[in-house]
Amino acid sequence: MSAGRVQTPVLGWIISRYEEYKSKKRKYYLIEIENTSLDKLYIPKEMLSEKEEVVKIRKMDSVVKEIEPQPPYTTDLFLKDSSQLLNLSVEESMRIAQDLFELGLITYHRTDSTRISDQGVEIARQYYKMIFENFEEFFTPRTWGMGGAHEAIRPTRPIDAETLLDLIRSNELQVYGRFDQKHLKVYELIFNRFMASQGNKAKVEFERIRVDFRNFSKEVEVPVKIISEGFLKFYNPFKRIYSEVKEGEYKLKKVKEILKSL
Repeated sequence: MSAGRVQTPVLGWIISRYEEYKSKKRKYYLIEIENTSLDKLYIPKEMLSEKEEVVKIRKMDSVVKEIEPQPPYTTDLFLKDSSQLLNLSVEESMRIAQDLFELGLITYHRTDSTRISDQGVEIARQYYKMIFENFEEFFTPRTWGMGGAHEAIRPTRPIDAETLLDLIRSNELQVYGRFDQKHLKVYELIFNRFMASQGNKAKVEFERIRVDFRNFSKEVEVPVKIISEGFLKFYNPFKRIYSEVKEGEYKLKKVKEILKSL
């Protein structure tokens, strides 16, 4: 069917670009390097045979970096973490966030703003003051985004998830309607991300490692040591801190074949 004088060529261009994208895909094997803590790697399928293969691992250097905290949640960032960290669907995440909003525990959860109001910063200040003796050494107030009617998603009180549960159990805080462990986990996620956004930078040591396999090589940079925790006390963006990877030869283990563009 015709899509119109303008839309038809645009649609044709989109289709041709998509076909071009698909043609650039190659088959890769998702590979584990046995007896190391390294993440899985992708290696072109044509480079692998059925016989046992090995890779060489070499340390390049190490460096200490200052890591900035990430901003408080917008809706899309919240849904991404809720899926990856809590294994919740978009629908379930939004339903729970709606419940928390109606209970007055979080600000409005449909937002594309990272802005934090003065009231929000004050809530963070109160919480830092409660848990740190010299809180000024750990607290770095940030308003993040500029202007706009909405804020980022944040808690409305300086109450962490553990305290919230105690208040509910003792009937000091009454919640009406649905409230279960999933609600508590989502609240904890939002609370911790917000508090991290008001914390100091972290200092982390990274190692740069080179993986060589025939004429294929890849360099990876992995965090190996937290030197100064900073905001990581609340929210850690790293999958894990890696144990020491020793230089040498290691066996490859095929995990699965995948079609992708790299």
